[in-house]
Amino acid sequence: GAYVPNSTDYTMYVSADGEYFGEDWLALLFPYPQTDVKMWESTAIKLLYDQGLVQGTSETTFSPDTIMTRGMLVTVLGRMAEINEEDYRKSTFEDVQASDYFAPFVSWAYDAGIVKGTTEKTFSPDDPVTREQTVIILSRFAEAKGLSFFVDDGNKPLSFAEIQKY
Repeated sequence: GAYVPNSTDYTMYVSADGEYFGEDWLALLFPYPQTDVKMWESTAIKLLYDQGLVQGTSETTFSPDTIMTRGMLVTVLGRMAEINEEDYRKSTFEDVQASDYFAPFVSWAYDAGIVKGTTEKTFSPDDPVTREQTVIILSRFAEAKGLSFFVDDGNKPLSFAEIQKY
């Protein structure tokens, strides 16, 4: 590949084989409408996008530098679990409206014991999900889906306390 800058952007990207190219080449590698995705991100984003686990933040942006919120995380997990959104249209929390894109996923995750509210009546879906919350939510998701964690030899399931050692 060759480096082909446009008139205003002189950012260079490095391909897997060490060659340089500009943003014009990105459209060939990531042929989706999101225009704010850079090459180094595109492989993982493309995989998640193709599987329907993530979507853009608008028709022309993906916002890869945006901090993941509690609502975003449960949405991705609900899509992974392939839930039927129509089964979870009730509102569990005061700050989750039925029209919110994450609403059925929050209801599902709450019903499945994967998440709890930040209070009895609120979920705080727009709050950034913390590292601690992510670990707990992923651990509960794995348990709800019957997934186990194994050591390298693959023979011994690990408890959550043991996982924290790694």
